[in-house]
Amino acid sequence: MREYLRRAAPIAGLAAVALSLAVLTGWLLGVALPLFGFDSMRPNTAFCFLFTGAALYVLSNRRVDSSTRMRLATALAIVPVAFGFLTLLEHFFGLNLFIDRWLAGPVQNGHFEGRLTPLSALNFVLLGGALT
Repeated sequence: MREYLRRAAPIAGLAAVALSLAVLTGWLLGVALPLFGFDSMRPNTAFCFLFTGAALYVLSNRRVDSSTRMRLATALAIVPVAFGFLTLLEHFFGLNLFIDRWLAGPVQNGHFEGRLTPLSALNFVLLGGALT
């Protein structure tokens, strides 16, 4: 692997962790953080980014032995895979597994505040699968 890619992977992982922590803090404090005029990130999306960023950082950290690194990264990457898969089940089968309320609170006006969009859920399933 090229040297600049070895340096970019942990930086990208830490950036994802930092952004997701900022979004989750904003949700806990009741402050939306819209960027560039777009809607704010939902809490479950930030939660999944937290785990994918941490998995990427762990995989790119060469100071930890390889077997420990792989086990820890797999454990971290399974969380967004599970969230994404359960959210896809909710969307396509009309189920309500209440995973959108774990971080966001109650449903407002029939809209599930914390639910991942179907495309985000699919992306987290694929991204988490790639990191395992």
